[in-house]
Amino acid sequence: MKLKHLESVNNNNCLKKLFAFVLFVVLFFAVSQSAEAASRYWVGGTGTWDQSTTTHWSASSGGSGGASVPTASDDVFIDSSSGSGTITVSATAPMLSLDFTGYTGTFAGSAATTISGSLTLGAGMTLTYTGNITFNATSGSRTITSNGKSLASSVTFNGTGGTWAIQDTFVTTQGIVLVAGTLNLNNFNTTSSSFVGTGTGVRTLTMGSGTWTLSGSGIVWDIENASVTPDITFNANTSTIKVTNTSGAVTFRGGSHTYNKLWFSKGADTNSITITGSANTFGELKDDGTAAHSLFFGFNSTTTISTWNISGTPGNLITISSSDGSTGVHLLVKVGSYVDADYLNIQHSAASPVGRWFAGTHSVDNQAVATAGSGWAFTVPDTTAPVIAEVTPVSSPTADATPNYTFSSTEAGTISYGGSCSSATTSAASG
Repeated sequence: MKLKHLESVNNNNCLKKLFAFVLFVVLFFAVSQSAEAASRYWVGGTGTWDQSTTTHWSASSGGSGGASVPTASDDVFIDSSSGSGTITVSATAPMLSLDFTGYTGTFAGSAATTISGSLTLGAGMTLTYTGNITFNATSGSRTITSNGKSLASSVTFNGTGGTWAIQDTFVTTQGIVLVAGTLNLNNFNTTSSSFVGTGTGVRTLTMGSGTWTLSGSGIVWDIENASVTPDITFNANTSTIKVTNTSGAVTFRGGSHTYNKLWFSKGADTNSITITGSANTFGELKDDGTAAHSLFFGFNSTTTISTWNISGTPGNLITISSSDGSTGVHLLVKVGSYVDADYLNIQHSAASPVGRWFAGTHSVDNQAVATAGSGWAFTVPDTTAPVIAEVTPVSSPTADATPNYTFSSTEAGTISYGGSCSSATTSAASG
């Protein structure tokens, strides 16, 4: 009997432990469920979004207030049932996603917001908010939809493993910073005062076919990491980067990457333009400024260019020189056909290969100043086609398998053969 009593006690202890374990599991999942994403809807019109006031938060669209303030796990909806007043963000506001679809009121404030998901602005809303916006997703694909609205916020993307895709034209009057993650402009136009993509985070920028307009002054583009790794993965695609500030010097820090088209459109601004980066490559480099100004390239840099679209106008020469402003020489390498420019003031510029860089007859040759440059011809390119004349024809018919044929040319050049013709002679002299 004592053994049976002991067995009963042991069984009771086991049941108590099992019950305690089951209770723990139930409570654990209950807590886990409460930590999952919830939906929070703004209600009641005008109010302040802070970290404690629950008056304007509901669990349903147009529902009663009193729900908890959104956290980083909660989707936030400000919609047609939110009222048409002004919502002012007065304290740091984290959230999962933020959706303004249907909202016709004003979104204001200057406190920072952190969005771990997607952002959708409302076509009918008024946006005066100036706080910093940080997108910090670390997984999945997120979207940003502007619906014709412009931001007045500095925008930062900082989420290793996160991906953000622009869904329409994206505009902010402030800068854009890519710290970590993948930003895909998705072929849409983008406007910001500047872009910075430096740092040590794993980051990718894909441009697509759109135009990125940079409206600021100072350093307007910076992906120059020097020896810091990893470097940004930059996909230029068929994009255009256009710098439009008309009242200040600008610097483009290219970071030795390849660009499709870089366009400086600064109007009558006389302030300088500086391009740095030890080995940038441009499909097209364009400067259509209408006033005299300087275009500096990094000292000891090599810039490879396919299309040079830079010329001044009478009385408004564009100075081509090195960024140190005194003795340093930069190298310009031309790919493809020749450069046909004019009204330039050139110094400290080594142009290669010789015979492709024509500065025109109205440009100023300052190549002998301090450290001399080279390679520029201060003439116009000769575009006259050579005159070819037959001198000794091949008799027809002929059984000679290697007949002689001679011709004269007004210019020297390279001979190309077609069909089954060939020869060891591959160049022609003038005469």
